[in-house]
Amino acid sequence: MDSITDHTRADRVSRAMLAAVFEPGDPVTGALLRSEGAAGTLRIAREAGSVPGLGKGYDDLWRARARAAPDDLGERIVAESEELGMRILIPGDPGWPIELDQLGDRAPYALWARGKPGILGHDAPARLGIVGARAATPYGADIAAGIAGLHS
Repeated sequence: MDSITDHTRADRVSRAMLAAVFEPGDPVTGALLRSEGAAGTLRIAREAGSVPGLGKGYDDLWRARARAAPDDLGERIVAESEELGMRILIPGDPGWPIELDQLGDRAPYALWARGKPGILGHDAPARLGIVGARAATPYGADIAAGIAGLHS
């Protein structure tokens, strides 16, 4: 990689992939992310061997999620996010709510934001976050999209 911008994009792609593949707040994934970085965590997820923090047998279950995902999933998520006018925030970005760092290994891998994400990183009197489920019903997804202003 030639620049900080390239590294940042690669890290966003890897973190988007992690967020799509692994359960949010998973302490094993969080610990690997902290020690190995996003790309390193994905590499560990796709290769053989034991996974630090997991017992024998569980590492195959953990890896199955990453191996089942298309290789370009992270890139597709970033591209779709950009098309929707969303920004992927990662720790260290202006706008990353530093309070999330208190969650340690259970902190989110990334956040998606629209509007002025810079206010998320400041002590503000009011903030709004829309938190959804991976297995959202079509109705729930539609309502969340309406709240987020994604409907025309």
